[in-house]
Amino acid sequence: MKSLKLKIILLLAIPYLLGLNKADAQVKVQVVTRTINKSIQWSPNMSLQITGERAEIYCTTHSQNTIDFKIEIIAENVDKRIAESDLRKMEWIDKVSGKIIYLRNYVEIARGETRPKSDLKVIYHIVVPEGCKVNIVNYFGKITISNIHSTLSIESKFCPINLKSISGIVDINSYLGDLSADNITGTLRFITDQSDIDINGVSGSLSIQSNLASIDIGGMSLPDKTSIRATKSKLMLETGDFAKFSFNLKLANATINKPDAMKLTFIKKDNTKIHARFNAETDYPLIDIELNTGTLTIVN
Repeated sequence: MKSLKLKIILLLAIPYLLGLNKADAQVKVQVVTRTINKSIQWSPNMSLQITGERAEIYCTTHSQNTIDFKIEIIAENVDKRIAESDLRKMEWIDKVSGKIIYLRNYVEIARGETRPKSDLKVIYHIVVPEGCKVNIVNYFGKITISNIHSTLSIESKFCPINLKSISGIVDINSYLGDLSADNITGTLRFITDQSDIDINGVSGSLSIQSNLASIDIGGMSLPDKTSIRATKSKLMLETGDFAKFSFNLKLANATINKPDAMKLTFIKKDNTKIHARFNAETDYPLIDIELNTGTLTIVN
């Protein structure tokens, strides 16, 4: 009987809910945009510092000695007047100080003003010279970097990061923002917290410190050294021919899945801890892993 009553109530409610959806669909969001286009002369040893807030940052390279950028500052609100007012609260700065070029956006509220009610965001489209160092700080946005062959540093929160065709010195510090990378090489250091990591194609020296993550690394082209320190994480290594690597594994409260042919030498093994090695006496590229709570899977 209760089931029948529930069905009747739901049937009666459907037209009402559909009416609400139709009314919501008729509400038109007003979009107000301010666009900035600029080119800044660049010389060797100069670097770019980007500080973003609610920003989508897209950066790549060209063969010119200029840093070119197009900035779109966007406010969305059902009330166009509010959108226009809030748009003015998103400030923009570009300046050159010494050997550093600064690009920055931030929300500034004058005394007596209210916080923005609109959906605010800034979109950076940046092209830098080959060899230009790039430093990025960004919160609540997105970062996509391609073809950087120099030094790249990123500090972000609530911000997914996508890297493609990167080489050089790369430092990433990410909180609650997944990291994906394709074809990267050099000195690579990733520190993440509650951010998944997906790497396809890596060489050079790779260091990862991670907490609460799913880490998937494939296409390992005999990197010089791989060091992973992770807690409460799931690790997947696609090594190709595992016999071409040397392994040092320290696991606590963790399980390991590996090819049957990979015969480990155990230094320590009990109910909670494992310390094992493979090809320890060789000079093969070292994969050094410390995992506290989680799973490690090694596949060919």
